[in-house]
Amino acid sequence: MHPQTTCQSLTSRYRDSGSAYVVKASSLYDISEKSVKERASMPVRTKKSRERDYLILDIHYLHVILLLEAYEIKRTEEMVLWLKDLDNDAKKDILVSIEILKEFGPRLGRPHVDTITGSKIKNLKELRVNSKNRPFRIFFVFDPKRNAILLIGGNKATSKKFYPNMIKKSEELYSEYLGDL
Repeated sequence: MHPQTTCQSLTSRYRDSGSAYVVKASSLYDISEKSVKERASMPVRTKKSRERDYLILDIHYLHVILLLEAYEIKRTEEMVLWLKDLDNDAKKDILVSIEILKEFGPRLGRPHVDTITGSKIKNLKELRVNSKNRPFRIFFVFDPKRNAILLIGGNKATSKKFYPNMIKKSEELYSEYLGDL
């Protein structure tokens, strides 16, 4: 049985009351396997319950939305050149992290992504990749269209001034990118 059909049958059953209903949570998991007659006899109450296995549902505003979205990943020329110069193990680990970023987008957080402070770019972030005890960092930002722009990458262990240098270069590259839009 399609979830929308289930929602419609419950909605038509309680169309006129307009109040919240409490439905046992365990019955929601296997609702698609039940017949229409069985679903009609499911425990639906109009009073509030303090038990944890109950959910309050407002039938008139119940919507199920499945959002499967992969974010677009764009790379600067500098990023592509840097990536080409790496060994295969590092490339593989970095590409796995980029795929994770592509799947989760702005929702991805630590330990994969961290926000950079001290930059003129408000939402400058770093993709954190460790490959054979080498701490690679890829600086990126989400543009106004919510695309991830991989600006530049580097090995954090190579310089004490890694972050100031990378922040400056990232700001320059992002300004160029915005100018090209």
